[in-house]
Amino acid sequence: MTRENETRALSRAGSLLAVWVTALAWLAADLASKAWALKVLAGTEREVIPGLLWFDLVRNPGAAFGLLPGGRPLFIALAVLLLGVGVWAPLVLDMRRPGLGHLGLGLLVGGGMGNLFDRVFRGGLVVDFVDFRFWPVFNVADIGIVVGTALVVVFLACRLLRPRADVA
Repeated sequence: MTRENETRALSRAGSLLAVWVTALAWLAADLASKAWALKVLAGTEREVIPGLLWFDLVRNPGAAFGLLPGGRPLFIALAVLLLGVGVWAPLVLDMRRPGLGHLGLGLLVGGGMGNLFDRVFRGGLVVDFVDFRFWPVFNVADIGIVVGTALVVVFLACRLLRPRADVA
């Protein structure tokens, strides 16, 4: 193996590690917050910021905004596909320096795993509890999915717009 190939292999392994450390940390935060919500919020709600934010336990059978309440098999399949992307992308994309791509992909995968856990081990119902009253109730996993998606889009857009050194 040449020095360049060794460096590339280490870079890919580092990218994979960065994504999965982020994903597992986000998964842990999601599972801990849902365990808290299930224990503390059962049958009650809490106003956290008066007139703005409540914690209110909801069990969601669907996707975001409660869409497709019978779509459990589809959501499980999409989450498994997302796990595959979490392994494939850091190995294939040129993600040498830690940054938005690693963080975004890690948040996206971690959030996907959090909701996948609910769909598989909590009877297909995702535990949601963050409630602004003007927006559907959501959870920490959903935050990871939304923020992660935005960061991945920014990362990919920057890659597309970056001038390449090999193009004259």
